[in-house]
Amino acid sequence: MPARPNGGVGVQLIALPEGVSLAAVAVTDGKALVVSGVRRRNRAAETLDGKQLAGHEGKRAQRGKLCDIGFRPDRFGR
Repeated sequence: MPARPNGGVGVQLIALPEGVSLAAVAVTDGKALVVSGVRRRNRAAETLDGKQLAGHEGKRAQRGKLCDIGFRPDRFGR
């Protein structure tokens, strides 16, 4: 990320609404993504294939759509 020579706020990659923060970023090859988290005190995992991922991706500098997986995600993997 380029730095501004005389300070400033830097480069804004994506605009988020007030009160919303970015929890994680996942880079994927577009074929599959494993979402892991907690469902009622138990570990849960869901694998999203390429077709499912396409329905949730956002365009450049836009947020994607929420994924209805039935648990609170806390990590991503391949």
